[in-house]
Amino acid sequence: MARVYRPDYILCNNDALFRWQFGEVTKGNGSVYRLKLARLEDEIVGCLGYIPVDVSLGGQVVRGAWVVNWMVDPLQRRLGLGPLLMREVTSQFDVALNVGPNRDARDLLGRMGWTDFGELARYVCVLDIRAAGSLTRNGKLQWPLVEPRLGEGNLPAGTAVKLVHRFCDEATQLWDAVWGRQAAGTRRSAEFLNRRYADHPSFNYRLFELRQSGSLSGVAVYRVEQVQDMPVRLGRIVELVSKPGVEEDLLRALLDDARLQEIAAVDFFCSSDRLSAIMSRQGFLSGEEAAASQLPTLFQPIDWRRKSISFMAYLRNTPKAIEVHDWYVTKGDGDQDRPN
Repeated sequence: MARVYRPDYILCNNDALFRWQFGEVTKGNGSVYRLKLARLEDEIVGCLGYIPVDVSLGGQVVRGAWVVNWMVDPLQRRLGLGPLLMREVTSQFDVALNVGPNRDARDLLGRMGWTDFGELARYVCVLDIRAAGSLTRNGKLQWPLVEPRLGEGNLPAGTAVKLVHRFCDEATQLWDAVWGRQAAGTRRSAEFLNRRYADHPSFNYRLFELRQSGSLSGVAVYRVEQVQDMPVRLGRIVELVSKPGVEEDLLRALLDDARLQEIAAVDFFCSSDRLSAIMSRQGFLSGEEAAASQLPTLFQPIDWRRKSISFMAYLRNTPKAIEVHDWYVTKGDGDQDRPN
């Protein structure tokens, strides 16, 4: 990783993060890692990590994996090790998924039979125009005035939103009811959500539950990110799952919390356009709009070179998967929401 990426790459120096991302919980053996390696004599010359997950696929649950950290030593790429490593993983799962491949990887995966679902939509909401303006190229932000939001105010009777440390088992049933029956994506079970967010070794995610008459009806997750070398904070939403009719109550509660955290702007990457109208009504602009495109997507440090996150899937092992087009994929999938 140090040779192919850089010596200060986070996984080269953060043992806890490395173990969290690749380590496998085993009985009496803590040195098992979800990594495929290519060796040439005594040297590792290729690597592909993978994160096994349950995947909801139009009403069924299948075995899947997110592939991450696909790399081959530049001096050995003539050997075809990259495709060999990838086939080793795809042969073991019903579905393989990849979020954030670069242009070269995207082209190669397409030739290997992967389906390209394009870019995740980005939604941006500015809470402090002056602070957010300091993140633009010219230090000024042109942002439209937001009209008063219909229905904004106190929560409906019997509805409550609160910050929690971990999600309960009801989160699994919520996901299955909201997304699992007709759409596709990593099954947001309580086990997955807690491992991904509550147990993260580097980030302190803020976990929210919305309940109606005591029953879990929505979950949301975001984190506060401090911009490198600047006194500006961002909110990065990674989950928004709720029953119809209460999505905006949950989102407003999250934004209220973000204001208390003195956050300048909030963004959310999500592949499904099912949420687009909800985000718009709560003051979010599409990342493709001129106003939203004034803000970068990377802040450690600010980097303008990358503006989007692509999503691809290998579905040939499960032919019925090709019939499902509504995928719920966010920045919380794979390894996209990570320390730089």
